[in-house]
Amino acid sequence: MYKTELNALYTRLRSLGTWNSNAIAKKWDDYQAIRPHAAMIHDAYVKYIYPYKTKDVYLDTTALGYDNNYLGRLAGSKIYQRHQFLTYQTSYMDGKYGYYD
Repeated sequence: MYKTELNALYTRLRSLGTWNSNAIAKKWDDYQAIRPHAAMIHDAYVKYIYPYKTKDVYLDTTALGYDNNYLGRLAGSKIYQRHQFLTYQTSYMDGKYGYYD
């Protein structure tokens, strides 16, 4: 699609309320609320902790062992991060596709 068609499409969808950061955030918050907290912790462990516990971290060719400096980033439910991202993403999309022009 060309720029003018994308701008028109985004402006139309935005004015209909299709792209609404509050509605999108509510959808994902509701989805996350039904997931058991233990399942989320296990999922994060398998994806982000277990690989580092089973493999050494290397700097050049030197094995440093298990590095847990980034484990703190797994804490939390990501609700506030998602709300912040959607708020800024809406402003970005509005500017990019000329919603306020």
